[in-house]
Amino acid sequence: MSRSSRFQGNVRRPPGAPEAERVMDGTAKQQSALAELSQLALQSDELAELLEESVALVTQILQVRYSEVLEYLPKENVFLLRAGLGWKPGSVGSVTIPVAREFQAGYTFLTQKRVSVDDYSQDTPFNPSPLIEAHKIRGGITVHIPGTEKPFGVLGVYSSASRSFNADDVNFLRSVANIIAVAIQRKLDEESVRRSELYFRGLLESAPDGLAIVDSQGRILLVNKESEHLFGYDRAELIGQKIEVLVPERYRKFHLAHRAEFFADPKSRPMGMGLELFGRRKDGTEFPVEISLSPMKTPDAMVVTAAIRDVSERKKAEAQIKKLNAQLEEALRRSERLAATGRLSASLAHEINNPLSALGDILFVLASRDELDEEFHNLVQSAQKEVERLTVIARETLAPHRTSGERVKIKATELVEASLESFHRRLDQAKIKVERGYHTDAQIDVFPSELRQVFTNLISNAIDAMPQGGTLKLGVVQDGPDVKLLFSDDGMGIKPETLQGIFEPFVTTKGEKGLGIGLWISRTLVEKMGGTIQVTSSTEGEGHGSQFTVRLPVAEQPRMRLVS
Repeated sequence: MSRSSRFQGNVRRPPGAPEAERVMDGTAKQQSALAELSQLALQSDELAELLEESVALVTQILQVRYSEVLEYLPKENVFLLRAGLGWKPGSVGSVTIPVAREFQAGYTFLTQKRVSVDDYSQDTPFNPSPLIEAHKIRGGITVHIPGTEKPFGVLGVYSSASRSFNADDVNFLRSVANIIAVAIQRKLDEESVRRSELYFRGLLESAPDGLAIVDSQGRILLVNKESEHLFGYDRAELIGQKIEVLVPERYRKFHLAHRAEFFADPKSRPMGMGLELFGRRKDGTEFPVEISLSPMKTPDAMVVTAAIRDVSERKKAEAQIKKLNAQLEEALRRSERLAATGRLSASLAHEINNPLSALGDILFVLASRDELDEEFHNLVQSAQKEVERLTVIARETLAPHRTSGERVKIKATELVEASLESFHRRLDQAKIKVERGYHTDAQIDVFPSELRQVFTNLISNAIDAMPQGGTLKLGVVQDGPDVKLLFSDDGMGIKPETLQGIFEPFVTTKGEKGLGIGLWISRTLVEKMGGTIQVTSSTEGEGHGSQFTVRLPVAEQPRMRLVS
């Protein structure tokens, strides 16, 4: 049953009742009705229920047929019949009325003044709205429903007969409008708070860091999803717990003092500046963290928001960068030592070239003397070989520092074959078979003498790697914008511990017979021509042996220009 139904049956007075008694009775009813409506406004969370009770109440108390609550819709600039009694079925919730001064409700809304019309058929500045005209209404009274910035809308009552409303009627209607306004504002405030809470929780949950809100006693009041992920707890397990549950045990006694110190002088700052901080997961494992503290004053007390970031990956990256920097510094120091060694070696090689040349001439003269006995003659030949060896060493040492001359475009296969020419006798003696796999005639833009020196060194090394004979495979293929030159042997292979630094100076597989500078010089020369050199090797199984791959850019072909 509607609350307003209690007023039904008490509207008419017995004939001859004194006017003063009737007025007092009407005023009492209005006050009682307002008290009931105020109580409903405080207790009910449903605005629609309050509006229905309001229109029913004013209809009965003021003894009218029609009542309405018009809600202002700012986007369309119209009124919506939000609640009402007496109107044709389907009108409430669908009928709209223009907000215009020519209509009674529009004028009330725009001027925030009450308007009373006794009879639309008499002299009045207002035209009946389409809704009023459709129901043949003669008169009525309207008051605005107050709002914060603009009125929420209009409350009105109407009669199908000519009717005059007194001051008590107007005040009653205004009181009802004020009750509605308070209820609406409370609803809007609650909705605003709800939206703010949703917004706050949305921010909390979408934060990339773990967030925990803690009171001055260290109790956890709120955590977000990322905190659950970081520490491995469900939030229900954390709410109400002391924050120290997330701190490694060895630090907890210190953390209590730091927490008290913070609340004594709360201000936004990083936690533990200059210290390494760690969080403790539910399973007992620890991880490095960074924590920022922000105090927040609430109506109840001061709380702190702790933003917790897992810096495990950053710590790993920093350690890796530190390691790489150390390696780079060591590489730079080594490079400087190698450069100094190279310059010194080149200087020494240059200085001994002339004496070696003179010594070679002397030994040649001695070797041509007929009076030398066989033993002496053998000694001279041995000396000649050693001088030749020293000459080769000096020439290879000077190679990276020698002026290269001009680059030449030449077929890669031609250079490989030219380099192979001087090894036919050694190959035959070592019983080494040569297999060729030339699949391109592409040209390369290089310094021929220097690249030939590289190829000579690779072929010589391959022969040395096959003392019991074997197969030397030579390949030339085009790979995109590059030419790949392959030098393979099925020899003993290179041990893994040697293979890693095979292109470094003084690394050799030949023991005392090798100096370990040939491949170092080869890499230097290849890189000078814009190429690379790589090696793969195996010492086990049927596939033992080594393959060196030299990769050089294909020479650009000259463009043909059409002449008309």
